[in-house]
Amino acid sequence: MINSPGGIQVAGDLTLARDKRLIQSVVLEIRVKQETPPKKTSDPETDVGLQSAIALFTGDSQRIRFVTDYRIVDQQLSPTMRCLTFTYTPETPEQMLGKEVAFLERIDKLVANYAEIFRTVGFATGGEPTALDLAVRLNGIEVVAEKGGFDATGSLARGQVAFEVGPLFQRIPEVYEGKISSTAR
Repeated sequence: MINSPGGIQVAGDLTLARDKRLIQSVVLEIRVKQETPPKKTSDPETDVGLQSAIALFTGDSQRIRFVTDYRIVDQQLSPTMRCLTFTYTPETPEQMLGKEVAFLERIDKLVANYAEIFRTVGFATGGEPTALDLAVRLNGIEVVAEKGGFDATGSLARGQVAFEVGPLFQRIPEVYEGKISSTAR
């Protein structure tokens, strides 16, 4: 059985088509980067046992929590850049899954609090500048890839931070439609 954003191939020529207008899966990946004194680069290391939660808010204040699976990837990317990577899925899937893709246009804020995790893993504890990258995969297709677009100079280590993400999420249906149209040809 093959699982893909376009459908599920069950047996030979039989394919069950998915409704591409609906949210079947949504994954948010957040990478927080911090400049460091020169250090040796490293392979990705996984910290297990720490869960992180973030929230997306709609314009009418509906909260949708996303959580990690108790894993955080920590890597010294370059001699002067360390990165923590968090992969989030909806905590309550029915808040998003099965809704029309256009629902994502309603999201305008992303709220996170990394202070405790940063203290636990020794990341940006001196108020160092941090940058946050955001990637969103909708039904297995990357629809947002914002690199360093959110500069939270020192504020991520101090507590809760809210990011305005409305313009990114408002473009998702158009980007998604363009990507699925180009793969259908």
